[in-house]
Amino acid sequence: MLSPGQLFNVWAPEDSQWSQWAKPVLFAHCEDLNIQPAPVLPSLEAFPRSRETALIIDVAGPDSVLIGLALTQIGYRPVPLYNSGISPFMIINMKAVAEALISGLDILRRSGLRAAAPPAFLLNADRMDNSERSLTPGSYDNRWCVIPQDMPSAEYFKAAGIKQVLLVADKVRDDITHLLCRYQDAGLALRHMTGIGAAAVRLTVKPPRFYKSLWYRWGVFAGLRRNAAGGFGALVPNPSAGGGGFG
Repeated sequence: MLSPGQLFNVWAPEDSQWSQWAKPVLFAHCEDLNIQPAPVLPSLEAFPRSRETALIIDVAGPDSVLIGLALTQIGYRPVPLYNSGISPFMIINMKAVAEALISGLDILRRSGLRAAAPPAFLLNADRMDNSERSLTPGSYDNRWCVIPQDMPSAEYFKAAGIKQVLLVADKVRDDITHLLCRYQDAGLALRHMTGIGAAAVRLTVKPPRFYKSLWYRWGVFAGLRRNAAGGFGALVPNPSAGGGGFG
């Protein structure tokens, strides 16, 4: 079993210009997880191929990892952006995502991706979902969100030859809208697929509330719990206990 650092380096190799956006938080929790059998990957026969397209895979749970691994077979570099950890009583089940990252190692190693492969940024779509467990004292609040700084700027994309951003998601979530609107304003083409087998259609986004405002970032972070190690995740304190913002 690789160490968390070695595992992260496989997913975020130094020779890829996109690795600087990969998040190490979840990998730090992988050391004690069981190695799962190699996963069965979805078919991407009809998936669009272009060196000028960056992908955002916003799919729930470990399916986002599996799609990312399948994309290596048609030349895309998966970039894990998962930014929360694992703990007992966690609100968002990140264990299955972490196990998929481990089980897909051999697939990633054998992919033979070139250094200049276009990126596929991987997100778990349930990152803000609190339906599995209420925010009761003692639960581990590992909800998280994406902010514009978590992904390359439009200028960086253009310099790398990227002209289009394709979102794969059942819907366009609010935090992603803040990203896409910036790309749209800068002249990048936007497209949307509701699923792997769906047709890619042109996407136009409207500026969301608090677009480009510091109030947006403040408001989002005010409802989430950061931890001292980076990323999101901390225990929900008892009402009588102070703090609880860092764990």
